[in-house]
Amino acid sequence: MIKPILNGSELSIYNQIKAVIKEKSINVFSQQNVKSVIDSTKLNLSGKERDTYNNAIFDFVITDANSVALFVIEFDGPDHKRDKNQLSDYRKVLICKKANLPILRINYDLFDSFSKDAIIEFIIYRYLKWIDEKELFIDDFNELII
Repeated sequence: MIKPILNGSELSIYNQIKAVIKEKSINVFSQQNVKSVIDSTKLNLSGKERDTYNNAIFDFVITDANSVALFVIEFDGPDHKRDKNQLSDYRKVLICKKANLPILRINYDLFDSFSKDAIIEFIIYRYLKWIDEKELFIDDFNELII
């Protein structure tokens, strides 16, 4: 039997992200293997990190127009409270840090459905605004220190 790729909560979040990025040259991909997003050839991964790299998935990957990852979003639901999952989550964070890929972890249990949608929209919007404004910020900052 065929099942949906995304559960109800994930589909809601996916649709929210799509709504925020619809007029930008940004894409969202769900359920992506870590190894399809990060090139490990220059990363010094431990044995457990290598296992996580080969087997774990990211909930959502936000990319530029060329499908290069800008950042990833991870939602920690009830399953993430188990020790084994927490260790895997921690290794994912370490891998992202080594790859210089921002990772946003959100404890899914802390928010009601309205709050979740509003927070997702705010986070994506702020990131996109930062992309648009960072060159101006860098120029202004350089003028101040030079």
